[in-house]
Amino acid sequence: MTGERQAISSATIDAYRDAGLSHLLAISGLNIGIYAGIIFVVVRGGLAMVPAVALRWDAKKLAAVLALLATTVYLLISGSGIPAVRSWIMSGVVLCAIVLDRKALSFRVLAVAALLILLFRPESILGPSFQMSFAAVLALISGYMVLQPRLTNWRAQSGGPVSAAWRSGAVYVFGIVSSTLLATVATAPYAIYHFHRLPLYGLLANLVAVPVTAVWIMPWLVLALVLVPFDMEALALIPLAWGVDLVRELAILISALPHASLHTPPMTSAALVAATLSGFWLCVWQGAWRWWGVPVLLISLVSPWIWRDIPQLVVSGDGKVTAVSDSEGLILLPGRSGRFTRSTWLERWGKSSESWDRWSTGEGPWRCDPYGCLYKHGGHRLALAYREEAILEDCSQVDVIVTPLKVPSNSSLRSRCKANRFIDGWALERAGTHVFYFYNTGIQVRTVVDDQGERLWSHSQQPVSWGNEDETEGSMPMVDVF
Repeated sequence: MTGERQAISSATIDAYRDAGLSHLLAISGLNIGIYAGIIFVVVRGGLAMVPAVALRWDAKKLAAVLALLATTVYLLISGSGIPAVRSWIMSGVVLCAIVLDRKALSFRVLAVAALLILLFRPESILGPSFQMSFAAVLALISGYMVLQPRLTNWRAQSGGPVSAAWRSGAVYVFGIVSSTLLATVATAPYAIYHFHRLPLYGLLANLVAVPVTAVWIMPWLVLALVLVPFDMEALALIPLAWGVDLVRELAILISALPHASLHTPPMTSAALVAATLSGFWLCVWQGAWRWWGVPVLLISLVSPWIWRDIPQLVVSGDGKVTAVSDSEGLILLPGRSGRFTRSTWLERWGKSSESWDRWSTGEGPWRCDPYGCLYKHGGHRLALAYREEAILEDCSQVDVIVTPLKVPSNSSLRSRCKANRFIDGWALERAGTHVFYFYNTGIQVRTVVDDQGERLWSHSQQPVSWGNEDETEGSMPMVDVF
């Protein structure tokens, strides 16, 4: 009702996500659309039952105005998230078209919604909420334009009441199945890019959850909002809770199935752009050449498994969390610090710390002792030093030395170090997490500052050279490959 989710346990949220039902936890197009539809139908039907009103006023237009006002109140109560605002704008345009006796064109409505949101919140275009919401709706509109005439003709060919009822039910079920498939495929690139996870049983879960939400939960929610001013909302919230419990139990059941959620390797930005353009091509064009976008979309979706972007080493900005790759994913150095960082890395690059004992015993290229760790790969060496003694010992035999210690620029530790690159606590703090790629030609280093660029809201980072006594303490040279 309000968009507040802090009372929902993390286990429940994970179950909804793995079952492909996360969209039910967000106030979005499903909620706003059903809410506006219920208000419109109930008000119009109620006015039609009063002859004095039905004969003098246009009940349809009055219902559209009241539905728009009620939907606006619901939007404000819910917190005005991006999906809710998008759906409110689209519903508003449709309802205004009813008042003005105009036909609302779906693609134009979607374009108006996107334009208005970007005018006031342009940064939202980079977020998963905006991308997934508009991608799903664009795919649904395109699919509706293709399938609706065929389904309408098929349903009109019924030969009696039984046949008509059966065909209407079949069309409804087919609508849920096709809508779920279209929305899943349309949002898959953004789910892979942002969350590195795909629910495999979303179709099965939505076949039950969506009808329950539309037929049971949302009508009781509308009634609860109507009863709130009279302090009688409990009459509606109790049966509403039955539907919510049913959907939650369904999410838990589906998420417990084997391989319910597929963890995906990270997708590159280029693959995401290609998937977006191919999706536009597939949805917007009307001719046979629209299907040319399918191969590009499929290649983009499988690209994370073909062109895997797994670094050999990652060090957090505070130097407390380290992970090394075993070619399949990252293995985290055991520890309790940086829980959020650890969970984020595991979500993006996979694996865990289960194999660390094997690595630390010397069977792999990563060896550790209480003073630090030494990493070897393809003829290159990197040392992670926790103490000054380790810096002095390793500087003469490694290409890169990384230490969480903040070493002044005029320190003898720097002047006596023969490593090609010296990354201390100042550099880690200012540039953020460092990601290392080891190639035959050298070692490539990427940082948070490198990726975010020079922005007014980001830390300034100017290139400097070692050995300059005037350089700011803790600065680092912006050399990507050496």
